[in-house]
Amino acid sequence: MNKIPSKVRLVLKDLNQDDSELAELCISRVTELLQSSGCSDARSWATNILPMVLGEMAEVEEAGDLDEWLLDLDGAEYEVVFGVQQVFSEIQDKLAKRSPEDIRDTLIYSIEKTLSEIDRVRYQRLYG
Repeated sequence: MNKIPSKVRLVLKDLNQDDSELAELCISRVTELLQSSGCSDARSWATNILPMVLGEMAEVEEAGDLDEWLLDLDGAEYEVVFGVQQVFSEIQDKLAKRSPEDIRDTLIYSIEKTLSEIDRVRYQRLYG
């Protein structure tokens, strides 16, 4: 079992949530946004596209081009980023004392851990 990083654990404690609850909030938000834009099978799209978008967000953020990148997004990719940003902003409003980096890391950790578990369960169903 992987140990939860201390800054992630502290953010989750302040939110009074565990990592799977936070990830589900984010996945649900993205799913709702995808559904509202007419995407069929939005839940499946959300869980499949989130890892790619999170990875791309991290790369763009490191390069310092996040604002410019956001302006170029459309479709499902935009909905995913917008959903993650909404959840991020809500957490930031609740936890003003926590750094944006700690909140971001907590979101990424929680989503990636939950999506890995979803993939593991899917694999077991398919291959036993």
